[in-house]
Amino acid sequence: ACSHLRVVQTRWQEVLDNLDSVALNHKELLSDEVLKLLADTDTLFNVLQRRDLRISYRKEVEKPLKELFQGQSLEVLRTKLDDIHKELRSSRLFVATHMHAGDGNVHTNIPVNSNDYQMMHEAELIVDGVMKLAGDLGGVISGEHGIGLTKMQYLDKATIDAFAGYKQKVDPL
Repeated sequence: ACSHLRVVQTRWQEVLDNLDSVALNHKELLSDEVLKLLADTDTLFNVLQRRDLRISYRKEVEKPLKELFQGQSLEVLRTKLDDIHKELRSSRLFVATHMHAGDGNVHTNIPVNSNDYQMMHEAELIVDGVMKLAGDLGGVISGEHGIGLTKMQYLDKATIDAFAGYKQKVDPL
């Protein structure tokens, strides 16, 4: 079981580490079916985005482990595997993006379970990274909807003062 998990982990990590690489340079990570679908310029990211390549927990981890741990005496182990997977699925984080074609606005949203303190803390760290990336790419975080409480901590005093002055002019009440 441990050997199988190491193989799967290594493969998934190789895909992650090489998302921008030409997929044909990583044939060992791809099935014959996926190789038939590749264009010469496809990156691993392109192949994942099209869903030609899928990283599947159920197919690559759950099914082989449940086949290995068959029998009534190992039912508790299989149930524990299901419980761990359910817990991890409900607490995984992702950044959803929404954008307007042509005007440069990109909105991010990180769905969280408000009763999961650890999840909320991890989401805050992700927000820190998103805000830093926006600045590093030359963007601003004030956007079309103004500056809310969640953004204030990421702005310098000059930006806040400029926004407050503008707001006072257009909406003095």
